[in-house]
Amino acid sequence: MFMFRFQWWQQHVLARKMIVAAVLFSSCVTLAMTLFQLGLQYRHHIETIESSSTIVRGSIQKSLVQSIWDFDDATTRLQVEGVLQLPYVRKVRLSLSDGRLFEYGSDSTIQRRSERIPLVFDQGNDRRYLGELFIAADLESVYWDLSNYAMTVLFSNFLKTLLVVGFLSYVFERNVGRHLNRLIEHTKTRKLAGYGRPLHLERLANEQIDELDVLVDSYNEMQQRIEDEHDQTLAALETRQELQQQLEQLDRQVMMGEMATSLAHELNQPLATITGYADIGQRFNRQGEQQKLAEILDKIASEGLRASEIIVRTREFIKSRTHTLERIEVSKLVAQSVELVSHVALQQQIDIQIVKMVDNCWVNGDIVQLQQVLTNLLRNAIDELKDLDSAEIWIKVRSEDEKVWIDVHDNGPGIADNIIGKIFDPFVSTKKDGMGVGLAISYNLIEAHGGALSASNRKAGGATFTVLLPTIK
Repeated sequence: MFMFRFQWWQQHVLARKMIVAAVLFSSCVTLAMTLFQLGLQYRHHIETIESSSTIVRGSIQKSLVQSIWDFDDATTRLQVEGVLQLPYVRKVRLSLSDGRLFEYGSDSTIQRRSERIPLVFDQGNDRRYLGELFIAADLESVYWDLSNYAMTVLFSNFLKTLLVVGFLSYVFERNVGRHLNRLIEHTKTRKLAGYGRPLHLERLANEQIDELDVLVDSYNEMQQRIEDEHDQTLAALETRQELQQQLEQLDRQVMMGEMATSLAHELNQPLATITGYADIGQRFNRQGEQQKLAEILDKIASEGLRASEIIVRTREFIKSRTHTLERIEVSKLVAQSVELVSHVALQQQIDIQIVKMVDNCWVNGDIVQLQQVLTNLLRNAIDELKDLDSAEIWIKVRSEDEKVWIDVHDNGPGIADNIIGKIFDPFVSTKKDGMGVGLAISYNLIEAHGGALSASNRKAGGATFTVLLPTIK
């Protein structure tokens, strides 16, 4: 039971703060009231002592003087003993001028309040000094009474505080704590995926609602707004992804449309070779030279395979497909990208060289998307170089600190200063008839792969586009 209460006290920080604040405030009020009451009690006790002195001076003093004058020791003794019966009087001593002494009570206390009352017989013009009455009041008794009173008040308030703490703990747990715990558990377990039921507090049928119910209603409304906005965001993202894929597909189709003439030229070479080999094969067949015929048929099959590879490569590049992440070797990626535009470069008499390569370097990505980026960079370089003599494109690959850089250099005119800062913005193009979407798409594709695409001008002339990608083991 004690451990349960201790755990409850440790877990409910808000309750602990409220209860501690209430106890501190109650203790301060109790202490202040106790001090005030102690002051009143002390004043009452002092007034009682002063009233004893007043009684002695007012009534006992006159009769005592008369008894002493009459040498009535018995009456004198009774009167002195009567003074000792007054509240808080602990010692009375009557010292007479003729040497007689009447002394009663004890004077062992350190803290006391004393008074000396002179006794004078006054009869007309005859005034005679008879002696002195010494009265000592015990203040320790006063302080003891006050301390007992204080202890009683403090102990009773301590018990009251314990009862209040217990009652506050129960009230807090009943009206606040359990509802807060339910709210906390609900927020911890609730997920956007699948949503869930709205939060409701466990109330009795006739229990009055309070601010916590208003808080829960506001929370449910907020959660509903978050869910609605989440659905809208997901729908917008899906629409954006669909449009992005359509734009990528369109860009690839436009690129292949621009490459159609050179592609037809590239296909014409193996087809023309196949036609020539077929004529030679027919002649060998008529002559009965079967061995030479078999060699010709192998060459025809080789050229047919070459044409097939060109068509398959082109079809894979332009077809609509689902994005797939896979382990890609950078050297293979660069080589295939160069192969896709090699016939265009050859037609324009542009030399493309891979001057530096890193072996056994891998990235995680969509190979078609990455090929699209590199192909787009190479096509842009070819377009800028097609009217130049001694046009060159060279590719450098370097790797360091789990990153790989693919640099595409050319010796063309470079990028204009007024465009280089916004060259990756949509609809910004250096070509007269360009749409300005190729580099924007490439930038987004590389960024989606966790990399970066940048452009700069070479000091020796020409432009450099750099693709940065994270590598994997």
